Amino acid sequence: MVGNFAKAYIGSGSDYAYNIGLTQDGGYIVSGRKNKADRGGQENDFLVLKLDSIGDVDWAKTFDGGGDDRGYDAQPTSDGGYIMVGSSDSFGEGGGRANALVVKMDASGNIEWANTYGGRSFEMLYYVLQTNDGGYITTGWTSSFGAGGSDILIMKLSSTGVLEWAKTWGGSTGDRGFSIQPTSDGGYILAGTTNEVGTDVDNDGLVLKLDSEGVVEWARVIGPSGTSDWTLEAEQTPDGGYIIGGSTDAYGAGDHDALFIELDSTGELEWAKVLGDETDDKAGGIQVTPDGGYLSTGWSGGDGVSTPNDFFNVKVDSSGNLEWAHLSGGKDIEYGWKTVQTPDHGIVAAAGVSHSCGAGEEDLMVMKFSADGTGLDCLKEYDGVLDSWTPPVSSPSITTVNRSPTVSSVSPSTSSPTVEVSDVCSEHPPPSGSLPLSYYILTFLAVGAVSIPLVIYILKKRGKQKQNFV
Repeated sequence: MVGNFAKAYIGSGSDYAYNIGLTQDGGYIVSGRKNKADRGGQENDFLVLKLDSIGDVDWAKTFDGGGDDRGYDAQPTSDGGYIMVGSSDSFGEGGGRANALVVKMDASGNIEWANTYGGRSFEMLYYVLQTNDGGYITTGWTSSFGAGGSDILIMKLSSTGVLEWAKTWGGSTGDRGFSIQPTSDGGYILAGTTNEVGTDVDNDGLVLKLDSEGVVEWARVIGPSGTSDWTLEAEQTPDGGYIIGGSTDAYGAGDHDALFIELDSTGELEWAKVLGDETDDKAGGIQVTPDGGYLSTGWSGGDGVSTPNDFFNVKVDSSGNLEWAHLSGGKDIEYGWKTVQTPDHGIVAAAGVSHSCGAGEEDLMVMKFSADGTGLDCLKEYDGVLDSWTPPVSSPSITTVNRSPTVSSVSPSTSSPTVEVSDVCSEHPPPSGSLPLSYYILTFLAVGAVSIPLVIYILKKRGKQKQNFV
């Protein structure tokens, strides 16, 4: 098993990570944005880091169109390259307002093609994955098209970025899609937020089951009116149901608590669990584990703005019972956004930002620890309470609508920023098979220093005994 690590990635200015994926060579692809400190901190570049299996940087790239360009997700593609999505106000139809930006890279991070998609208002993409036909499915939101406010935007692209179809879902206020995953029937499961139900001025969790063409098969709104409920990621479970991760302030011990929900294959509630303490606890990405349980990451403590909070990692079993939970972080503010399990059954948690562990500004951080929640000396016990909850679940009647955003080929400039890597904490204990070569050399020398004289002594003694016998 590859060793555990926790590393901060320090560049100039502030850097943020929002997602992480596993690469074909056993490393990781990390996506986010890099703040342009030389422009007053108001603009950003796409930022993508390719890491090896122990968290060292293979390469780093920024993509800049001259304005505010933000990357939110990058994932590996079957040809060994990568696909990345976000937003850009540098190009497109927005006239200074951001359009969705999709960038296809080769294995070294060089741009193969880049397109914007949108209208004359705002578009933003948060999540992308490659489909079985070699194309891409992506989701986010738009205010150029739809019923008003912001509507969920779902787009299907070909392998070369040609728009195959685009749909919106939403009403007159605000709706956003945060993640989309494939389902076993060839469709998709989408997690997001909405405030379309009743007179609710806050957010409700939203789960959409789509067919292969993006048509809604069923929709579920989760949470009571007048509260803030977020569902950030959904994934299909081995029994054909769905696990959802997010947060709620409708029930629990603190301001927000982490929320885990399982729906059956038809979208009916099977169980919901809330985990938190008296502070602010939020779960982000969620993943099914080989043992049928679920992994999630997020943040806990403080208000997430001016008072400290830590990275939060949690493992629950298939029924939502807590197996372990821990915190990690320093004296300042940290966020965690995504957790993935590695082929060796270790865990990688990508922190969105760390104020404590880098150069004093916001820096990227990536951690790898063991599947039982141990393996780093900076992991701390979490004493939050897990409780069952029965949130209200409703079925809105809104359907998806076909849209035709403008597609433009663009050419952002590429640069390779210098990234300093800093070890945040140590492995504890080091896993079998991952000790450094120096350990084995020193061990061999130490054993030799004792065993060689002992062997010589035994041989001499045997020689004397043989002489006496003769």
